[in-house]
Amino acid sequence: MQVIFDRLSKFVGFLGRLELFAFSRGSWNLQPHEAQLIQAVRAELDTGQKDILDRQLSKRFFVDRIGGDGRVNVIHFDDLDASCLYEDPAFQLLRYRVRFSSNGANHNAFIEFYEGRLFSISFKRLGRTFKGTNIDILSVNVSQSKRGIDEQLDRLEHGRT
Repeated sequence: MQVIFDRLSKFVGFLGRLELFAFSRGSWNLQPHEAQLIQAVRAELDTGQKDILDRQLSKRFFVDRIGGDGRVNVIHFDDLDASCLYEDPAFQLLRYRVRFSSNGANHNAFIEFYEGRLFSISFKRLGRTFKGTNIDILSVNVSQSKRGIDEQLDRLEHGRT
């Protein structure tokens, strides 16, 4: 009975993602600039941590572009077994700030890990601003800020704060 429930839950989740995809609110792959930002964070990880991130990214996932503007992008993995999750407690909630330049201006992106997995990519500016542009990575740091996806979601719901 549990197997049937699990399969039904996965199917319903797939239908929800299909709806998001149909209305251009998501995709089953990363945009090139998003992949480049994740690779910049990957370069900061040790070998074992890189392997785990590579295993996660080799699995099927869906990127939910919340609000449709690419500012907040949550990554939903279909099946991650224990070998694909970070055991290090730091990865329960870890946020990297990636500074980059695009079109002559400097920007920030936040790459977040939550509960041992890659969770989100968020931008202060509209994410689609960077679509199809070249970006240059300036720096990658663990963010001490408590802001990130929470702030971005708040902005989406309530406007600028």
